[in-house]
Amino acid sequence: MKKNTSFSLLNSGVSKQKIFYEETNISPLKENKPAFFANDGLEKNVLSKSPLKTKASERPSFPVVGNETEEETKLFGLYCHWPFCLSKCPYCDFASGPMPCNSFDQNIFLNAYIRDLEDCLLLENEQRNDKNTKNTLSEENLFKNKQPFQKKRVLTSIFFGGGTPSLMPLPLLEKILNEVEKRFSFAPDIEISMEANPETIDLEKMRSLKNMGVNRLSLGVQALNDNDLKIFKRPHTLRTALTRIEEARAVFDNFSIDLIYARPHQTFTQWEKEMEEAIKLQLPHLSCYQLTLEEGTPFYKDKNLRLPDDETQAQMLTYTWHRMKEAGTPPYEISNFAKPGFECRHNKSYWLGADYLGIGPAAHGRIGNTATEQERFFQNWLKTPMKKIPLTEKEKTEEKVLMGLRLFEGIPLPSGINKKNIRKAAEKGWLELNALKHGRLRAKKNGRLFLNRLIEELLKD
Repeated sequence: MKKNTSFSLLNSGVSKQKIFYEETNISPLKENKPAFFANDGLEKNVLSKSPLKTKASERPSFPVVGNETEEETKLFGLYCHWPFCLSKCPYCDFASGPMPCNSFDQNIFLNAYIRDLEDCLLLENEQRNDKNTKNTLSEENLFKNKQPFQKKRVLTSIFFGGGTPSLMPLPLLEKILNEVEKRFSFAPDIEISMEANPETIDLEKMRSLKNMGVNRLSLGVQALNDNDLKIFKRPHTLRTALTRIEEARAVFDNFSIDLIYARPHQTFTQWEKEMEEAIKLQLPHLSCYQLTLEEGTPFYKDKNLRLPDDETQAQMLTYTWHRMKEAGTPPYEISNFAKPGFECRHNKSYWLGADYLGIGPAAHGRIGNTATEQERFFQNWLKTPMKKIPLTEKEKTEEKVLMGLRLFEGIPLPSGINKKNIRKAAEKGWLELNALKHGRLRAKKNGRLFLNRLIEELLKD
């Protein structure tokens, strides 16, 4: 079946990292927990004290305005990918899949995550040395945990995506957080996000996660009716999802849910009704992603599957922008909506072109002038160091435009874009002229709907 390409939403999961991202499709936890939840030699000493100093509601937001360099310097994130889930959703093409066996050695995975952290630390220090005085850093010393005489860089966010990261054994999660903090400082108000499926978490686990430092939960609800949940082969019911939402509200100051629109045979009226149900939930944050048929997935192969036409999909999206703004949870990015102060700081690291680290299978990172890439399949990742790919100034500009134009506030006008291309895009009604006068690049409504075309126009030679 042919994909919809008339307008592009470039869904980010940044979460579930494709290119840069995070959004993930996750699976259920059955009553009979498999053996890989066993301790497997890791100490089970859950953190008694959270590293967080302030509540999410008290933390200062990182606005998408101001000087570009200051914004990029302020944000610094880490994405950690957990590749396992209990079943694969029919629309999912992320680097995830069921556990290959009922047990595994957690220490093997921990050592691979530590290797990735060491690689990231070495690269981050090399980039800083390039900017300052040249210091020869010994990779051997770094692996022996002998830190160079440099101030640790401050992480402003950590994001656990997958896969189903809420299935990660708590002792392993604690060890990873401890290893991260050995190498990088945590901002007093650091945002630590965890993706979860309604059937992979409960109130007790939420409390354990919060005690370990997690302060933002992202629930993969995907639909607010049981019929569509069955079409998606999601194991949870609407009732379970609503229960988890209220439990998350009781534990976390900051939480979010994911919904998917443009579902098979979905009408605009049905989506309109579902939006009203979502608004009633009074969520701090909501992500709405367009369903796309990714090659190789069961949905892609199903010749009887019919998605709404392009016009209906565009109508669904623009209505969501308007209605959520009206309800006090305005869009700050094409697919993301938040009450003031509850925007996902980690995703802003991607959209604003800030540095971010990527550890775990299929994770990507950007550090200075270098992109990093991990092996997609976990068997290969366990034995393979990350790849480092130098970025040219042109490539950095292209990424900045690709990601930054997703933001409703836009970005400071990047250097390296042909002014003629900017004028042509503005003449087509894709860019806001007032923003351009103030040195910002910001897409108008039509520009966001036809984002691929806008980006192609801007990046012409």
